Formats: sequence, structure tokens, C-alpha cells
Amino acid sequence: MASAGAAAAVAALLPRHVFGALGSRPHGLVYVDESTLAYLCGQTVVLYQPESRSQRFLAGNPEARITAFAVCPSKRLLALAERGERSTVTIYDLSTLKRRKILSAPAGEGTKEFVSLAFSGDGRYLAAQGGAPDWALSLWLWEKSKLVSSVRTAAAPGHTAVQCSFQPGEDPQYICVVGEGTCCLLALEAGNTLRMLPGALPRREAPCYTSHAWLLDNDASGLLAVGSRRGEVLIFGDGEVKQTLQLGTAAGGVEALAAYSKGFVAGTSQGQLATFERDSESKPYRLGRTFDVDGSAGGDGNAADGASAGRASASGVATPAGDAADSPHMGTPGAAAPAGTGAAPGSGSAAASGTRACSLAVSPADDGVAVLTSSGQLLQLAAAGGDRRGLFSGVQPLAPGFHCGAIVGLAACARRSVVATAGADRTIRLWNYLDKSSELTKAFDEDISGLALHPTGYLLLAGFADKLRLMTVLSDDLQLVKEYPIKAARECCFSNGGQYFVAVNANAVHVYCTYTGASLAVLRGHNGKVRGLWWSTDDTALVTAGMDGAVYEWRVLEGKRARDFVQKGWAYTCVAGMHAVAANLASVAVAGSPGAIFAGAADRKLRRLEAAAGGALAVAAEVDAGAVVTQVLGPSPGGRLLFAATEDGAVRSYKLPLTPECQAVRCSMAPVTRLAASRDESVLFAATADGALFVFDVRDRDAAVRLIGRREGEGLPFAEEVLVGRGDIDERRERMAELESQVAEVTAQNEYQLKLKDLALNEKVRELTDKAAGEAAEAAQRYNALLADRTELEARYEGRLRATEEAAAAQVEALDSQYQQKLIHEMERFQELQASKEELNSRWERQAAALVQQHALVVEELAAGHAAQLAGEAERYAELAAERQLAGAEAAEVRRQMEEDVDREVEELKERSREQLQGEADANLRLKGENGLLRKRFDEQQKCIDEGKAQLRAAEAEQRQLAVTIEGLRRDVAALQRDVAGRDEAIAEKEKRILDLKHKTQELEKFKFVLEYSIGELRAQLDPKEAQLAEMRDSLAGMEAQLAELGRHSTAVSLEKEGLRQRELALQKEVARQRGQLAEAGRRIRQMQCDIAHAVEQIQAPDQLKAAVVRLFRDHAEGSEGARKASLGEDAAEAAASSLAKRQIGMLEQSLEQLKASLEAEKRSSAANHRRLVDENAGLIKQLREAQRDAAGAAPRRACAAPSVHASPSRCSSSTCCGEADADSEAGCSGGTSCVDFEASSAGSKQGRGARCAAARQSSSSAASQARCSPVLQATVAPSSRAGSARGR
Repeated sequence: MASAGAAAAVAALLPRHVFGALGSRPHGLVYVDESTLAYLCGQTVVLYQPESRSQRFLAGNPEARITAFAVCPSKRLLALAERGERSTVTIYDLSTLKRRKILSAPAGEGTKEFVSLAFSGDGRYLAAQGGAPDWALSLWLWEKSKLVSSVRTAAAPGHTAVQCSFQPGEDPQYICVVGEGTCCLLALEAGNTLRMLPGALPRREAPCYTSHAWLLDNDASGLLAVGSRRGEVLIFGDGEVKQTLQLGTAAGGVEALAAYSKGFVAGTSQGQLATFERDSESKPYRLGRTFDVDGSAGGDGNAADGASAGRASASGVATPAGDAADSPHMGTPGAAAPAGTGAAPGSGSAAASGTRACSLAVSPADDGVAVLTSSGQLLQLAAAGGDRRGLFSGVQPLAPGFHCGAIVGLAACARRSVVATAGADRTIRLWNYLDKSSELTKAFDEDISGLALHPTGYLLLAGFADKLRLMTVLSDDLQLVKEYPIKAARECCFSNGGQYFVAVNANAVHVYCTYTGASLAVLRGHNGKVRGLWWSTDDTALVTAGMDGAVYEWRVLEGKRARDFVQKGWAYTCVAGMHAVAANLASVAVAGSPGAIFAGAADRKLRRLEAAAGGALAVAAEVDAGAVVTQVLGPSPGGRLLFAATEDGAVRSYKLPLTPECQAVRCSMAPVTRLAASRDESVLFAATADGALFVFDVRDRDAAVRLIGRREGEGLPFAEEVLVGRGDIDERRERMAELESQVAEVTAQNEYQLKLKDLALNEKVRELTDKAAGEAAEAAQRYNALLADRTELEARYEGRLRATEEAAAAQVEALDSQYQQKLIHEMERFQELQASKEELNSRWERQAAALVQQHALVVEELAAGHAAQLAGEAERYAELAAERQLAGAEAAEVRRQMEEDVDREVEELKERSREQLQGEADANLRLKGENGLLRKRFDEQQKCIDEGKAQLRAAEAEQRQLAVTIEGLRRDVAALQRDVAGRDEAIAEKEKRILDLKHKTQELEKFKFVLEYSIGELRAQLDPKEAQLAEMRDSLAGMEAQLAELGRHSTAVSLEKEGLRQRELALQKEVARQRGQLAEAGRRIRQMQCDIAHAVEQIQAPDQLKAAVVRLFRDHAEGSEGARKASLGEDAAEAAASSLAKRQIGMLEQSLEQLKASLEAEKRSSAANHRRLVDENAGLIKQLREAQRDAAGAAPRRACAAPSVHASPSRCSSSTCCGEADADSEAGCSGGTSCVDFEASSAGSKQGRGARCAAARQSSSSAASQARCSPVLQATVAPSSRAGSARGR
């Protein structure tokens, strides 16, 4: 293989599309996102979107073989395991397709390959199951490239492992591994260690476990489904087997399992898909429906047009795109799927053809299960929608049907964007490489050995075991034109102009005319089988190469050899030529001969043959390909590229002149069997032995320069026309005629039905008119009755209203007289309270003078005790100072001794350290010199690394920008292609419609004359009838005028009815309003009675009585005055009551203002005295607390002074104590009233006042007792009592 620099000089081969999939490998299908599937094809991971048919590619290492791959649950990463010199796992970023990490197996382990990969739910861990001989499970923290654990899973001889997976969830707990005789569960414990768990499955007889899946439905947390080749599915959980499901012998063994939201799906070895759903707790899962998959390549199966697999017949039936979509067999539960196009005769199901459902993948949207069969077909078990959501409706194709087996024939054409392939599955397929779809598939009963396609794309040549067939390529079939008696024609091809074709029969080459079918020549001369053919540009020369080591150049029309090159032992496998250019035409011996011939041989050499002296062919250049060259493709006229395919699955491009430098692209591990290219060499096709067709874009800078230099309009666009058989056209015409007759019948029937509906509607209109007139008369009668009822109700309500007003006026007068008496009583009570207040003031002044005297005595005693305590504290301080000086001297001596000891030890340590430092300094000096050299080298390397990283970052940024641009352009191109395809289809349909209309116009013109004559006669017959119709129209107009008059009358009646209804509604609202006013008046009266009763209870409390009266006035006098004036007018009784109430309120307000003035004066004097006493009391309390803490020796003096302090309250008169009690009583009683006030209250509230007076006496006695116990507390209680009394007043 060439180096990177050499590859840069050669044209680049970029993969465009791949038609094929590697289905034989288990667990080779996974969803990357909701619309993208990932699967293997050769040495490439294909990322395929079925809706847009677009593909992206992740190519593996050309020197290694891909063994497994897995996608992270977050759908952002893909892990790829490869087997080469060392087994490696490469992590790719799916958004950029760039490499993130490379993990390698440890050198000491015997792991040669990884057979299964799995990411944890959080994406941190990667589990890789190794292969023989160790079968070790490796666990990586892949971001750190750290192998954290490794456990051997298949311990017994003969046991294997094929699949591993993590339990779903963000917190990985368990890993399951299954295989031949292996089914184990491992727990991920703290420290990232793996521990094998004991379970029920290993104790069973060890069958071959093929697959497993963690169940995802709601009640299946922690359950595991395991399938075996015996056709069993074991439901495993909590260390035991919960359930065993048997599929039956017809289904075969379980190949794959996939879990979805309601259960799981099992793919079997007999090509069946069995669905299992939750049933009950005792038997959690039951077998639902069973679907068969097609065991062969199937039909076209384009995802966009919904085509499915067709049925092959004994004579070979073609399946066009979209024709098999309505097949009743596809997706029928329990029914055999239709035979594939590659199935043997009589094989009608997947089971008959041995197809296995090897891989299953559930869509992230849970709308289907993708299936990859062993024949390489991509299918989908589609979920039903609507009410049946969650159930499966049938099997549908996700991609065009691929070849099953090797591709033995490949050919491209110049006029159409199609390429034809023939496979070992006995099918011929036409692929459209621009639309990325399959246009035609046809199956045969015989093996196909070779294939050729006419340059126009409308003729096809296929070699069979007993004959060679020339067929016409129709839109949906291959129609046989002629058969030629050539057996097993492995090599055949058309000439460049298409007028000739050649076919090889063993060592003979037959030349035929394409258009007449006549045999032109039989070229004989090879002693071995012919393996290569090549036509010259003008179709006059043909080059052949054979296994006998001979290369011949023939004059086709003459049937003679022009030049030859024979070397025994060089078994040629392929041949191609290069067209002679003007510069070396002189060196060509015969006009039309190739300028150079390239031949690949079985000795792994690629040789260039040119004309030597004398005109004979000689080896001009030779290249060692390193592998057998199976196909070689020469450059087109003016081209400089040579393509070669090898048996190791690689395609190489050489830049001419031929040198060892090339670019190699590994397609597959299987040999590349055929090569083909488009006419301009912009697209290269490669077919492999594993049934895949690779389409490459050829990026050649020199070719691009040549294309730019071409004249505009020189190239022709690809032809979009297709051929249709005459039988199909006749059948469609008959069908169109039938449809037209049906349309005419339906039109006549519809017109008759419309006439019947018009008659029925007219009758219904008459009935509705009569009904409306009757309803209007009934409404008028009901209105008159309601009007009489309304008059009666108005008279009744007016009488009730007058009676209510008279009763309310009498009640108001009674309330006014009652309130006058209560006000007089309250005034007398206020005078009594004034006298009581004056008596309490005098008593409080006497108590204040006594407290002042007591306070002076206490202050003197505290001052004396504090002075004595200060003297004792001074003596004690002097003693402590002397002790402190003595302790300081002792501490200084101890410190001096310790410092001397420490200095001596430090000197010794310095000496020893100086010796050690000297030795270390010498060593350090030597190491510094070496370090300087290393540092210099490191800086240089670091600088190079930084420059490389900067260049890499710039390249990555540029690549990201280009990727974004390319993705946008791809989407635009796809959209434009869809738009163009849609418009082309619309244009084709319109053109067909125009053609049909032209034919119809011609037929209609034939009948025009006959119809005109018939119309004249009919007009003569219709004149009398037209007069009758005119009379009928006049009568109909009169009837319509009468109907309009009736309509207007009905409208007037309806309007009058609506007016009466509105007046009735207004009367009902007025009645409701009057009722509401009456109810409101009753409610106000009841509320006034309640408020007056509450005010009477406060008759002994002036303040509360005033507030109640003001509230009563505000609520009932001011609030209702406006309403009463509006409803009753200027009533004299109301005015009198209002003026009387205002006079009473004025008198009460005057007396209240006087009381407020006297109360404010008392409050100010009491507040000043209270503040002064509180300040003095606070200072005394503070001094008292300090004295209690400091004066321990002053306790006898305070004990002696205590009797004199307590003697003063004992000499206090009983009137003082009673005064304090009365003051506290005033503070304790509600509303500020004293005990005397409560005793003078009315008899109706004696019980409540007695309770409050008892509470007041209790609080007074407690305050008096506190005052007798402590003079300080007495001084504190008295001001607070006075303040409470002031607040109460």
C-alpha cells in the first residue's frame, strides 16, 4: 500500500453509497438516533437514514478486521472493536465521526479479539467481551483509558461468550454475558470491581445461549430475557428462572432478542419474529403474534416508496419498485413470506431458504423494530398507530433488497444513471446510484455467470449455464429478445458504440451484432479460459487475456489477431487498455489499437504492455500488488487513472504512468469480484463476494481541470425515459376506458340523487313554514296570558309595599324614644364616675410620697455597702501583684536554661546537616547539568507538540466548518432532488394526460357532425316545449312571490314576538328588584334591632356606649339615608327622626370633648411622674444587682436593715392597700371600668361584671402582697398600676 504522501498525489476515492449489509454476524444492528441505523458492510460501519436514503461511513483500520461495535445510550459515541496485530477498541464521536479514544488489550493477556461491546447507562464504562482462548470480560473507564477490571466469563472448556450488556439505568449495577454454555451475571461493586453472582441459569444443563435483553416494561424492572438455540426464552430475575417460553420446533432457535416498552421480540433461526407481551404475575409474558421475514434479497424495498419483496416464479418474474407493496403475504401473522427474488424454485418462505433474523434493534421512539437477516436484508417490524399503538402490524423493508451471496456480474452504461448487477442468488438488479434506489429486480431459475449492459441502458446481456440471453430493459421487467447458444458466459460486454457485443465460451470469443443478432466472428487462439475483455475506442479492436498467459489484440471485423503477448505461467485474471493519444499514435502498429494494455495475473503482478520495436507487445512496467488482482479498469479517453481490485477486498487507484504509488480503499474482507465506472470516471462501482455494491466518488484534480476546460453543453444529461411493453399499454388503455365508463355512470347517478334531494328539501321548507306560522299564533296567546298575570302581580306587590312602609315608620319612632331614655341614664352614670376618679387621684398621690421616702433609704444603704466592698478588693489586688512578680522571675530563669539547651542541640544538628548538604549539593550540581540538557530537549519537543496541536486545532475547526457546510449542501441537494423527482413525475403524468386527451379529442371530432345534426332535430322538437316551460316559469314566479310575502309576514310576527318577550323579561326584572328591596329593608331592620340591643348592653360604659351609638348611626342613619330618600322620597317622619338623632349626638359629643380634655391633662401629669419613677427604679435595680455580686461582707448589714425596710409598708394604712387594689382593679377590668362601676351596672349584666370584678380583686391582692414583700417591687408595681388606671380612664 502506498504512503500518505503518495496517496495525496493520487485521486481520492470517497464512498458515496453502499448497497449491501453484513447480516451473518450477530448483534450487528443498532439505532444511532430516531432515524439512523448503524450496521456493518465489509470493513465499514454504515450510518443509514431510511427516509432520506443517505449514508455516512466509519471506515475501520485497513489492516484489521471489525469484530463488534456498540453505541452509547446517549447516542453520541460509537465503539468499534477490531482484530489486527493487537485487539483494539476505538471510540468515535458520532456528530463529527472523529476518533476520541483508542483502547488496547493488555499485552500480557491472551485476548486476540473482542466479540461484543457495551456501554453503561451513564456512558462512563465500556465493557468488552474478549474471545478465545481466555474469554475475559474487560471493564474500562474509557475517558481515562483505564482498565479497571477483568473477569473470565467462560471457564469450562468448549464454552464461549457472544454478547455482553449493562443493566439499563444511570447507575450501572449488573453486566450479563451469554454464550455457548455460558450465562452469567456480574455485579459492579465499589472500587470498580466485578464479582460473579450465583444464579439459577448456570445450574441448568448448559445449552447454547445466543442472545439476551433487559426487559423495559413497567413491571419488569431487573428482569432478563435469555434465548437459546433450543427455541427457549428464559425470563430470569432475583437469582431464579421466573418463566420458560418455548417457541416450538417450527420457529427454530432464538437468534436475537430486543426489548420494547410492552414486552420483547425474538428473532429465530427459521426466519420468524415472535412478539411477547405481559400477561399476568404468574405467567408474566405470553406469545403474541408471529411474523415471517423474507429469506432472500426481496424486492426493491425502497423505504420511500414502500416497495417490498416480490415473488419469484419458475420463468423468472421481475419485481418493479412499488409493485409488491400490496402483497397480502407481507407481515401476515403465521403465514409464509413471499419467496425472494433469489430463492430457489419452489421456495416460498424464509424457513425454506434458511434465513435467520440475526440482529434486532428497537427504535428510540418505540415505533418499530429493525431487523437484519442473515441474507443481508434490512426490514422493519412496524408498529400500528392510533388505538392499536404498541402492537405490530407487519414486516416492511427499510432499504432496497440486497444481493445474498457473491456478485458475479457488474456493468454500467453511459446514457442512464443506472448500474446492473448479477448475483449468485440468481437475481439481476438495476440500481439508480443517483436516487440511491433499486429500479428493477428479476429472479431466474438458473445460475447467472456474467452480465453486460448496453451503453444506452435499454439492453442487457446475461450469461446462463446453457445459453446467453439478450433482454430489453423495460420499466418493470426484463423482456427476452433472443437466446444465443453460448454456455456459462462468464465474460461478456458490449462495444463502446453498442453495435457489437462479445461473449466468452471457455477459450472461444464470439462476436455478434447487437441489432441483427448475427454472428460476426469467432475468435479462437487461447488455450485456457478467457478472463478479460476490452474494446478499443472505435470498436475495431478487441483485447483478450486468458489463464494460459496470453494477451491477444484482435481485429474484430476481420477475425484476425493484430498483436499478441504470450508468457507461459502467467495466468491472467483481467485485462484493460488505454486509448492511444495523438502524441503516440505513431508508435501504434494498427489504427484503433490501444496505446497500452494493463493485465493482472495470478502471480500478484500488474503489468503494462506496450508496442515494442517491430510492433509486438512487451512489458513496459510491472508493479507488485501484494495480492491477486481480480479486476482492472483502464482510463477513459483523456483520463489518467487506472483502477484495480484485489482478492483481499481492496480497490486501488494508480496515477499513470504506472508506478507502485497508489491509494487503496478496503471495501471488505472478501474479494472484489467486479469493477465498473461511469463514462467520465467520476463514479466508480465495486462489487464484492459478500454481496455488497460500493459506489465511490472519484476526486481527481487533473480530471477536474479537464472538465472545466470542456465546452459548455457538450455533455448530455442522463436519460429519464423508460421502455414500456405494448401489452402493458393496451392493458392500461382498457383499464382507462373502464374507469371512464364508471365515471359516466356515477355522474348520472349523482345527478339523479341531487334532483331527488332538491324535491325533498322543497317539501321540508313548506313544512317548516307551516310550523313557524302555528308557533307564532301560540306565542301570541301565551303573551296575552303573561300580560294579564303581570298586571295582577303589580297590584299585589304595591299593597304589600305600603303595609311594609307603615310598619317600618312605627318601629323607628319606638326606637327613638327608647334611645332618648338610655342617653339620660348614661349621663347620670358619667357624673358618678367623675367623682370616683377624683377620689382615686388623691389616694394615688399619697402612695407616691411614701414610695419616694422608701427609695431614699435604700439608696443610702447600698452606697455604704459598695464602699466597704471596694476597700476589700483593693487589698486583694495588691497581694495578687506581689505573687505575679515572683512567678515572673521563676519563669525567666527556666526560659534561660531551656534556651541554652536548645542552642547546643541546634549547633550539633547544624554540623551534621552541613555535611549532608555538601554531598547533596555535589549530586545536585551534577543533576542540574543533566536536567538542563533534558529541559532543553523537552522545550524543543514541547514547542513542536504545541505547533502540531495548533495546526491540528485549526484543521479540526476548518473540518467542522466544512462538515457543517457539506451537511447543509447535502440536505439542499436531497431536497432539490426530491423536488426534481416530484416535478418530473408530475410532468410525466401531465404528458400522459395530454396524450390521452388528444386521442379523446380526435374521437370526439368524429362524433361532432352526427351530434350537430341530432341537435338540430332536437331543437325543432324542443320549441313547443319551451313555450310550455315559459308558462310554467311565470306560474312558478307567482308562487315564489307568494312565498316571499309569507316569509315577510312570518318575519314580522317573529319580531313582534321578540318585542313582547323582551317586555316580559323587563317586568320580571322589576319584580325581582322590588323583592330584593323588600328583603334588604327587612334585613336592615333586623340588623338595627341587633345593634341597638348590643348598644344597650354598654349603657354603663360611656366610651363603649359612644362608639356603639356612632357605629349605629354610621351603619343605619348615614348609610341608609340615601337609599331611603331614593325609595321613599322626602318623608317628614324620617327628617324628624334624623334631626332628633343629630341633636342627641351633638350633646354627647360636647360632653365627650370635655371628658377628653380633663383626661388628657391627667394623662400628661401621670406620664411625667411615671417616667421619673421608672428611671429611678431602674437605676436602683442595677445598683442592687451589682451589690449582690460584689459585696459578700455586706450581707449582715442588709439583713439588719431589712426589718426597717419592711416596716414602712406595715405602717401603711388599709386605705393605701385598698387604693392599690382598686388601681389594679381598674387595670384588670375590661374597657377601663372599676369594680364600683360594675356593681352599679344594670341587673341584666350582673353575672359578667361579677366575674370581671373578681379577676380585678385577685390581681389587686397579688400586687399588694408583692408591695408588702419588697419595697423595690412595690415601687415598681405602683407606677404600673397608675399607668393602667390612666389608660383605663
